[in-house]
Amino acid sequence: MPTMSNVDINDLSLLQEVVEVDGQARSEEFFQPPIPDDGEHEAILHLGDRGVTIGRQKDKASGQKTGVGFVNVHVQAKILNDQGQEGMSVFDNLTTIIMGGLSRLHATMDMAGSRLPDRATLEEIRELATTWLAQNPRVRITTQWLAEVNRGSKEKPDYAVIAKGQRRFPPIVDEETQLPTGKYSRDVTDPKTGDLVSAQVKVVKYARP
Repeated sequence: MPTMSNVDINDLSLLQEVVEVDGQARSEEFFQPPIPDDGEHEAILHLGDRGVTIGRQKDKASGQKTGVGFVNVHVQAKILNDQGQEGMSVFDNLTTIIMGGLSRLHATMDMAGSRLPDRATLEEIRELATTWLAQNPRVRITTQWLAEVNRGSKEKPDYAVIAKGQRRFPPIVDEETQLPTGKYSRDVTDPKTGDLVSAQVKVVKYARP
C-alpha cells in the first residue's frame, strides 16, 4: 500500500486521481492483441524495427552464409480501418532474392508506385528502399493466419504447419446460444505435442491500392 513517502508532496491531489478501465474488456486480449482476419486490406507501409540489412544467402551444401548477397527490408504494414486510420499491424520481410525474374522487394515497391532500377548495387537498393518507406507508401495486402512449429533446432529448423488459413482454426461459439459467432480462436492445438500454438499473420500478396 502506498505511503506518504511514495507520494509527490508537491501534488497531494494525485491521491484523488481516478483510474477507470473498461469493465467489459477481456484480460486475455491485453496480452494477445487482435490480429486481422484473412483477406485483403488497405495498408500503409513503414520501416520495421529490424530495419534494412544486407547479408548473404546460406549455401545449401555447407549451411554457411557464403552465397549470393541480398537486401532484407523489414516492413510494418499498418492496416487502415473504416475511418481510414492506421490500426492493426502485420510484419513482413521483403528481400532482393530473385524468383521468376523478380524479387519480393522489387515487386512490392512496384505495386506501391516506386519501381527499383533493373540493375543496382545492394547499397543503392538499401538507400532507395529506406527513402521509399519514409514516404509512407500505400498498398493493398492479402493476409492469412498461419500456425507452425519448429520440430528441428535453431541451427537446423524443421517447420511443420499446424493450421493454415483462418477457417482452419477453432471456431468461437456464443457462451449462451453455443452457436458459432463467425470468429475464430487464434490458438490451435499441436496434435503431436498437445501444446497450444498461436496464429501469426502472413502477408501472402501485395496489390496496387
